[in-house]
Amino acid sequence: MAGIGKNTGQNLRMTKAEDFSMLPSSNAPLGTVYGELKLSEKLSNELNKVRNMVDALNEDLEEVTYLKDQLEKENSEMKTKLKKKTEECQHVILKMTHMTQNCHNNDVKHENMLSMTKSLIKFVQISEVYRKKFSEELREALSVNDESRNKIFELSQNKKLNEISFHLLQDKLNMLFESINAISNAKNLEDKFMFKVEE
Repeated sequence: MAGIGKNTGQNLRMTKAEDFSMLPSSNAPLGTVYGELKLSEKLSNELNKVRNMVDALNEDLEEVTYLKDQLEKENSEMKTKLKKKTEECQHVILKMTHMTQNCHNNDVKHENMLSMTKSLIKFVQISEVYRKKFSEELREALSVNDESRNKIFELSQNKKLNEISFHLLQDKLNMLFESINAISNAKNLEDKFMFKVEE
């Protein structure tokens, strides 16, 4: 575009120089038919050159207008792309902000989980202490229970032995009473017999 304007300006300056150089000199006869024809021819040539220059300027103007439209179109496209990239950057920034917030939330959750884990470990340790204590007490209670069962079993066996001994003693006493009764009856029979003999 700069080259077009520069060439057009040079052509215009050259044309003006030629105009002054081709004008009739003061020595040429003025008012003659030949002089007027030469002047008319010169003016016609200059008019054609001016027309050509105007046409060239119009072409340059069209080209400059086309380039201007292209530049405006490219500028609009660049603005659209820039807006889109800006929105994408804002979206990325928002996403990064959310990720940062999520990371912070995860850190908080991690700290809470660590705290809960420590509390759970402490609870398990305390529970283990109570479990050992309860196991010891249960073992002692089971031992006492076993001893009580053994004593109950021993007392039960002793009771059974005592019952057997009582039954045996009762049977012996019955046999003794029967023997005494038999002896007494025999003695009575003997006494009756002796009494009859004496008579």
